[in-house]
Amino acid sequence: MFGLGREMARSIVGDALGVPPESWIWREGPHGRPEIAAPDSDVHFNLSHSAGVVVCALARGRAIGVDIEDLSRRAPDPAIVTRYCSPAEAEDVCAQGDHWRDRFLTYWTLKEAYLKARGLGIALPLADISFTLGEPPGHTRIGFRESLTGTDDRWAFHLAHIEPHHIAAVAVETVDAAIPALSLYSY
Repeated sequence: MFGLGREMARSIVGDALGVPPESWIWREGPHGRPEIAAPDSDVHFNLSHSAGVVVCALARGRAIGVDIEDLSRRAPDPAIVTRYCSPAEAEDVCAQGDHWRDRFLTYWTLKEAYLKARGLGIALPLADISFTLGEPPGHTRIGFRESLTGTDDRWAFHLAHIEPHHIAAVAVETVDAAIPALSLYSY
């Protein structure tokens, strides 16, 4: 999947740049976030893969991150919920009964997408990042607690269910409070 993801990103980014896929230079940021080294461009992209599905998201003039998780994978140990979720998220996860795993993976996927957009890797205390899932789904909000209080919360999020059993999250930086249109490609 790693090779397919890179091939897909090369093609999609090349199209956005108006150049052949092999003519732009790929580099890894300090925590592994993919970036365009050349030509100079305002295009940002990110990719993720899980259990046979690859997703790539791109944006112009703003940071973007994407993560995908397989909802049919073996359930994690329930004890990790309080380690990686804020108290409000953990309460929501527990309220889901038999569907707790799907809700936990929804929060996990949002957090991964956000951290990838920021280029941080999993270097922050994840329980200090707190999401509120809204309706419609585009109204998902991020908040920060304890060690991350005061962190910039001007981000937009999109959740997508990719059949048969994947969930993808996109995190994109907003500019002047405008939420951009999002494109998510999956193969």
